[in-house]
Amino acid sequence: MDIAQGVSWLGSQPWPLGPGGKCELMLGLEMVAASESVTPNLKEVVDARWFTREEAQKMLDTPYNQDGNAFVPSFFSQAHFLVQRWVSRGVLPAKAPATPYTKDSSLPSAPPAPDPMLAALLRTNPQADGSTTDATDDEDEKRAAVEVARLSLEAKVSAAEAAAMAAEERATNAEMEAMQAEGEAMAAEQKASLAEQNAARWEGKAKAAEARAKAAIANCVEKLKKAGEEKAASAAEEKAAEEDAAEEKPPP
Repeated sequence: MDIAQGVSWLGSQPWPLGPGGKCELMLGLEMVAASESVTPNLKEVVDARWFTREEAQKMLDTPYNQDGNAFVPSFFSQAHFLVQRWVSRGVLPAKAPATPYTKDSSLPSAPPAPDPMLAALLRTNPQADGSTTDATDDEDEKRAAVEVARLSLEAKVSAAEAAAMAAEERATNAEMEAMQAEGEAMAAEQKASLAEQNAARWEGKAKAAEARAKAAIANCVEKLKKAGEEKAASAAEEKAAEEDAAEEKPPP
């Protein structure tokens, strides 16, 4: 912004929907841009671009978001008043007044009725000629106070609903995590049971193999014993036959 061109303060408005549920104060300022380049702070502003007066007037004529088109906030907002004031003033002067308040008495100093909230908020901002805003009756001030209270209540209700939804979402996520953990525990238990069954089956197979090995060893021992006995009997028979033959042979 070209600060040398001057900055005009056009009013302020409370905003009950600030970060953390805190109430903030919005300031309405008017100044001249130093260039047509727009680089918004993406932490606070999603998109920023220029509009012609014709486009702004069209948004004022249809002040609600229809089919995703750009729109102007409702009539009781300061943003609505600032856009309406800019559209109504026509071409900007070559140099804006470098005073805290506007000196152009031909421009609207407050939104057209009905706009009690801004009328009450802006009446505390004196113009350069010492006059106040047109809407100065007590009824407007009461309606503005009621509107502020209503907005604050709606903000609290919205915050409570958002907190309830967040709590419900956390509870749902926790329940889903618990169900997932339970499923994983059941799967682990099934795996452990299957592993135990496999271990028992392999243990049975090992015992059967051990029994077969013992039986084979015993069978081998028995066969070796029998073979030894048969060999010893055969040797004894051969010796006895030799002795009998020696006794039957005549002397020389």
